Amino acid sequence: MGAIVVPRFIGYQSVTLTFLNWLGYLINTQFTLIGRVMVLIGTLMLSYCLLGPYIFPMSYLGFSLICLYIINIIVGFIFRPQLKVQRALSKNAVCNAEVTVSYIIENTGKLPCWDLKMDAIHYPGTSKKQVVSINCLKPGETVRESSKMLFKNRGNFLLPAVFSETAFPFGLWKWGSFGSGNREVKVVPQAIAVTSMKLPFLVGENNADVLQSSQGHGMEFTSCREFRLGDNPKHIHWASWAKTGTPVIREMSDEGSPTASLLFDPCHVPNIIEKYSDTQVNFELAISLLAGICECLSRQNFCIRNFIVGQEINTFPQTRAKEIYDEILNLCADIKDTRKIEPIKLNDYMYNSIQDSKGLIVILLNWDESRKKLVTQINDNGIPCKIILLGTKKPQDLTNVSFISFQDLKTNFSGQI
Repeated sequence: MGAIVVPRFIGYQSVTLTFLNWLGYLINTQFTLIGRVMVLIGTLMLSYCLLGPYIFPMSYLGFSLICLYIINIIVGFIFRPQLKVQRALSKNAVCNAEVTVSYIIENTGKLPCWDLKMDAIHYPGTSKKQVVSINCLKPGETVRESSKMLFKNRGNFLLPAVFSETAFPFGLWKWGSFGSGNREVKVVPQAIAVTSMKLPFLVGENNADVLQSSQGHGMEFTSCREFRLGDNPKHIHWASWAKTGTPVIREMSDEGSPTASLLFDPCHVPNIIEKYSDTQVNFELAISLLAGICECLSRQNFCIRNFIVGQEINTFPQTRAKEIYDEILNLCADIKDTRKIEPIKLNDYMYNSIQDSKGLIVILLNWDESRKKLVTQINDNGIPCKIILLGTKKPQDLTNVSFISFQDLKTNFSGQI
């Protein structure tokens, strides 16, 4: 059957719940809905007959149900499907967006197969627009069918192997076989449409890797500053060095590739209703806004140089905004909330990496002394930044911080930040 793994952000699942999930999956692969109801009714009837052996109508009906199951199993065993099934599914998907699932079904047996269905079992965290069904598949015949599947949660899905089934002849017992095909799917968050952003920085960085990769493209002079380790010696401004006695470098930027750094604070405390659920509505909205901001930057040809989540930093030396955006989306699929307030602090390496770019975008989910201190330190270091605070209620002591409520994200978000 393969493992049944869906993205879970609660961090723990009890052994009992895991056992019930597997038991439900096993029952779904063996019994139809009608078959399960008939088993329940037949069990009650036979139990009632044991109390009174002379209850003939009930005994006859119970005996008839047993005969019906025996005939169904015998006929179904004779005409059980012998199939070769392959499932083709994209390895990447977008949350709450349909993806195409293709099937190749070949009857390798000597008898026809009737009433075939593909993946008719419910997979947690997904939904299907329709179930592929085939009325009759002749011996040696091969058909190609397709359907639509929707993933409700972001994350890494590991689906069970493709399962083809038939409930012929009476629809009580399933006969099926497992096939091959892709099972792992990475579901990235659905981006909230951000149409425009007011940023305090619009120029690129003076990074050696970027300059070397930009040879042959138009380079634009932006300013002069003191020489730092890692700068390109070709851009030393000799006249300024001779005048000031300090190494000075001309700061250049790629005309079409401004850069920025992005900081996301994953500290989120859910309310008691959402605390033990697999999905956090407000936190997922924050992830969707993060993806929307990255998409907006990519659309404006911004290269996100540093992507910081909590205490982890990812650096992208590429100069193509679209490639960086795709990699960040994959990282967004794995972000988990910490479910408790933790102090946020940037180390020296993070500060140096941020200073290599021309500005910083910060997304906060809390407003406490640690976050206030972080904002003060960023401003004191002279880093141009745009700070966005997400929450349910706007704090009174916000200065130079854009506030967006979760309710606005759900209902009347204008797309401008």
